[in-house]
Amino acid sequence: MGCHDECYSRMVEKPLVITAELELIMHVLHKKLSVNEQEQLYPFIPLPIINIEIVTKIIEKYDSINVCYGAAPVSKYSDIKTSFGSQYETYHGYWKHTNRLKIISSQSTISCLLCQRLLYSLKKKKTEIICWKTC
Repeated sequence: MGCHDECYSRMVEKPLVITAELELIMHVLHKKLSVNEQEQLYPFIPLPIINIEIVTKIIEKYDSINVCYGAAPVSKYSDIKTSFGSQYETYHGYWKHTNRLKIISSQSTISCLLCQRLLYSLKKKKTEIICWKTC
């Protein structure tokens, strides 16, 4: 399960479906992975899936993938309007870059590079708003 929003509702972070035809359907945070993205994650998988060992490997690999939730919770930057920039959106209680990477390759970070840049912009904008209110 993924993070929760302000209403404490949750979403399934990485659903994995194996159809009756033994095809893989993978989603990350409600967005379907393309065939190319799936092939990058699973270059070793013969399709269609033929045995339980392959399914086990798929689940183990899929479970270890880090996902970009976005830059920051909307509640932390409530002074900033959602129209802050056309390349930014709010989704499930988080600020996100519209072109963010769904999957993070590094184990040491919690957001993709685009969302890290967005976080920097949000902090800068919040500082400007505070300065404008106090000046």
